[in-house]
Amino acid sequence: MRSLLLINANVLGCEDCDALLIKGSRIAGVGREERLRRETPASVRVLDCDGTLVVPGLTDAHMHIYGCALAKLSLDLGGVGSIEELKERVRRAPARLGGWVFGRGWDQESFKERRMPTRWDLDEARPNDPVLLVRVCGHVAVANSRALELLGLDDSSPDPPGGFLGRDEDGRLNGLLYESAVDLALSKVPAPSLEEMAAGIEEVVAEALSYGIVELHSMDVRAVELRALALLRSRGKLKVKVSAFIARGE
Repeated sequence: MRSLLLINANVLGCEDCDALLIKGSRIAGVGREERLRRETPASVRVLDCDGTLVVPGLTDAHMHIYGCALAKLSLDLGGVGSIEELKERVRRAPARLGGWVFGRGWDQESFKERRMPTRWDLDEARPNDPVLLVRVCGHVAVANSRALELLGLDDSSPDPPGGFLGRDEDGRLNGLLYESAVDLALSKVPAPSLEEMAAGIEEVVAEALSYGIVELHSMDVRAVELRALALLRSRGKLKVKVSAFIARGE
């Protein structure tokens, strides 16, 4: 069993202690460094915390691993400052989710062009792969021509109930989707494969650990998420404890 002795530590909740001994995955002792050193073999690994605050591992008691993993698999467009930059991000992005380029977070108010992106912008950057980019608000998205084709939308398509399709001055679809049209498009984007979901969850776990979070309570867990968690555990890559709350019907 591997042991670790933390010294020169500011241990939360302990006024008269500056050291903490860990054996395996458990805290074996808290107190003054002198005493713990006497009770610990000289071969134990020692880490000088330099006065850093030491706290117990944290738990996120309500989160959605599936959604967080999907975000990791998606193109993060927050902070993009122009349509040209948006196009470059799309151009470099890997095709995931069944070959789609899927992204979230753009905001035309931050673009120097001060206009919405269109299908033709995306076609310039990625003409052959379907591209769907959801605005930061979640109520608007833009799709390229290939995505519109796969969505079964063309210039003669009617607006869906509760939403509408953006058009140019000649009545042609410009790739912009509003309200329920966004939901329609999202429903057609392929779900992540088992390996993709596992890769996304691995990134979520790494980020959680970077914040000191060692346990995740995941809500509405779907079958692919549960299988991916089991796969990561079998590979020794699930570095946090997960409580999975299964979605109804799964």
